Amino acid sequence: MSVLPLLARDGIDWIDPAGYVVASSDLPDDWSDQGVRYRFELSVVSRSVLGEPYLRHRAD
Repeated sequence: MSVLPLLARDGIDWIDPAGYVVASSDLPDDWSDQGVRYRFELSVVSRSVLGEPYLRHRAD
């Protein structure tokens, strides 16, 4: 499931594209303010979120 990070008081709320909170987590020590540069996938089965760099389409 595709999710976006939303910083909360005590960590991160993970929201789906419709804006509903679908998970919460602690804020990792190495978290940077560059969350918009990543695409995140929530795995319900493994209870984890995987982030990978988001490469925008470039029209040259």
